[in-house]
Amino acid sequence: MIEARNRDSVSWGRKRIADQLNKAMVKRKASAAIFLSRSREGLAQEIGYWGQGSCDQGQWVATTHEMLSVAIQFLIINQQLAAQKTFNAEFDYAFLESQLRRIQVSLDYLSQFNAHLTSIEENCGGIRAKSKAMRDEIHSALNSIMDSISRTQASR
Repeated sequence: MIEARNRDSVSWGRKRIADQLNKAMVKRKASAAIFLSRSREGLAQEIGYWGQGSCDQGQWVATTHEMLSVAIQFLIINQQLAAQKTFNAEFDYAFLESQLRRIQVSLDYLSQFNAHLTSIEENCGGIRAKSKAMRDEIHSALNSIMDSISRTQASR
């Protein structure tokens, strides 16, 4: 089940997401869910670009649109792995679980990288604004100097 949210007004954290998804999963008889936010701003800092957890009904992932296909595959693999444990004693669970851990570590790093990129972008915007203000100040000072020179030359 996918629960989509298309606004950034308030960031949602783990508890709120888990509560919302649990209600929706009960209603739709789902055992896994994705909380899809239009952008990173719709997810609390604790979630970042990717967060996962579980509620009474099953596992969930919270992410943005760009990671939707990864979230779907991640939940499908987790459910298939759980089913294989029940029916197939010869299946190499340790290998698959190690691969899932690799994915989780990579997703955590990706979330950290994206948070740093967001911070850099915000700082670049601030630097651009200050740079523009400095250019405007320089132009204003140069215009004042030119006006002063023009008045001095006109009065001669």
